[in-house]
Amino acid sequence: MGDFVQLLSVLLLVLSVTFVTSHNLTESEILAFDAPAEIKSTFPYYLSGYYEDGAPIWVFELGKWDLRKYTEKGGPLYDAMDIYVDQMYYTFKKSGLSSSGKQFFAICDLDEFKIRQAGHPKTVQFILSKFVTLEQIVSGGSMRQGWVVNANALWGALWKLGSPLLAWIRAKRENKNQFNLK
Repeated sequence: MGDFVQLLSVLLLVLSVTFVTSHNLTESEILAFDAPAEIKSTFPYYLSGYYEDGAPIWVFELGKWDLRKYTEKGGPLYDAMDIYVDQMYYTFKKSGLSSSGKQFFAICDLDEFKIRQAGHPKTVQFILSKFVTLEQIVSGGSMRQGWVVNANALWGALWKLGSPLLAWIRAKRENKNQFNLK
């Protein structure tokens, strides 16, 4: 019975997440997208360095992102945010595959993640929809390792809700490969 309830929960979650995504762009269209300056400054991510084999190490400070502001408003800036977050993931993938390491590392910093984000249903749906996008991108093996740092209890609740959508990432977590970043 417990497996059935979990399966039903995952199916309902997937259905609710698919209604949040606002675009049907191809990977090349997403990579070519020029986000408005406001979106770029509100949702920064950056290349932190390279692993010894040349694999890029990316950081995104999700805890500081005000996703709720744009999910509440909707409209063109919401759409831009949606595409821009996907662009971030595809940039990670492209840089990894183009590197001598053929994969990328990602660090998600959740410092300052607030109840304001986790307490808004449409924002939670948006975050979960990005879990699905991330799973689609990394399931092909383009991400070598990912870390979540500065996670709090709020994020723990979101993780429990969204982790069934991240089968590939969960499998990697259970099969830990340790890397010493330099």
